[in-house]
Amino acid sequence: MIAIVGLILVGPFGLYSWYTQTYTDSSSASLWRRMSTSPQTLGKSSTLFKPLLSLLFTLLGVGMLLDKIGFPPHIFLIPVALGFLCLPLAVICLLPFRAPRFVNMEYQYMKRHGMLDKNGDPLPQFELSKEEDS
Repeated sequence: MIAIVGLILVGPFGLYSWYTQTYTDSSSASLWRRMSTSPQTLGKSSTLFKPLLSLLFTLLGVGMLLDKIGFPPHIFLIPVALGFLCLPLAVICLLPFRAPRFVNMEYQYMKRHGMLDKNGDPLPQFELSKEEDS
């Protein structure tokens, strides 16, 4: 039962920290960004690895809790199956692709601070050097 509660608590915390890092400018978000991302991974799809694993933990914990409570298998297997769908997506996110703009930490930061032109591209003075993209 402790493992179930642990999964249910760790999952949302991971989702919260990812959301804070990506979409806010709070001091805790700044600290978490410095601790968890390196210049090589910034903007890459590997930034989605943490929220997908957090969602996996949460859904597995909920499924295991529903099983312990005594729900029928067709009910508690729904969150478990959805959780296990996150696993291949997380593995795909380890490949070196760019993350979509709506979940890209760099892009969201630039959007919040007016560093984008009207098309959503970085202004020339804020573009990253080509070395960082490779």
